[in-house]
Amino acid sequence: MVAVFVLLLAAESGLAATSTPTAQTEFAKRIAAIEAQTRGRIGVATLDTGSGKHLDYRSEERFPMCSTFKFLAAAAVLKRVDEK
Repeated sequence: MVAVFVLLLAAESGLAATSTPTAQTEFAKRIAAIEAQTRGRIGVATLDTGSGKHLDYRSEERFPMCSTFKFLAAAAVLKRVDEK
């Protein structure tokens, strides 16, 4: 799981700076390849907070929280965002 996350970050890092239709297509191809290798369903949304550019894959789909920890971690992150 950690390897997939790191791989997703590596796949995204070179493309976020150029959020164009071509970059979006390349990003989607990379994530689809990872999805095929892992035989799973992946949803990814990235945002470059400096430029506001974003890339996404399956962003229109909903994914359930798969563990209590993730739910609590997400709640903590949202709380910190609200405090700033």
